[in-house]
Amino acid sequence: MRLLFLIPIILLCLSSFSDGTDNAILRDYILTGLEYSYHENYDSAKTYFKRAIEEDPDDPSGYFFLCGLYGLYMSDFSTDEVEGLFLINLFDAAEAARKRIRTDINDGWAHFYLGGAFGYRALREQRKGGLWGALGHAFTAVAELKKSVSCDSTIYDAYMGIGSYHYFVNRIWRIKSQ
Repeated sequence: MRLLFLIPIILLCLSSFSDGTDNAILRDYILTGLEYSYHENYDSAKTYFKRAIEEDPDDPSGYFFLCGLYGLYMSDFSTDEVEGLFLINLFDAAEAARKRIRTDINDGWAHFYLGGAFGYRALREQRKGGLWGALGHAFTAVAELKKSVSCDSTIYDAYMGIGSYHYFVNRIWRIKSQ
């Protein structure tokens, strides 16, 4: 069974990300990177996500979407060759999100990025056969995503992550009880 919850975040964030930052240049880089991601143009997407990081290294979005792109790449090509880059960007996204949360506990987007990073980590753990490790990261992911919508109910992609988590848990429960 493949744990595919939360990976679609990178592909669905186009709609709500535009409200995630007031920095128009950063927003344009992320949206352009997401557009290239839709078309599986990994090199161009990576270029724009790296530009977003250069534009604002304190914002978790560039790291988050670059991490998601590497996760998507590994999933599409059944490879682990960029796992180190995936993890570096995952940790950078989580750290940038935590810094923002320390500054403002009610920053819904920071909770979203932190939850999404844990979701990406859960997906990698599951792909590598660590179901229990994946579940632990998924618990943290969904808790942060719930905080995200508690702070800002218009972060719609967080609802998708929460719903995907519940679907996954119910599916495991059903398999275990058969």
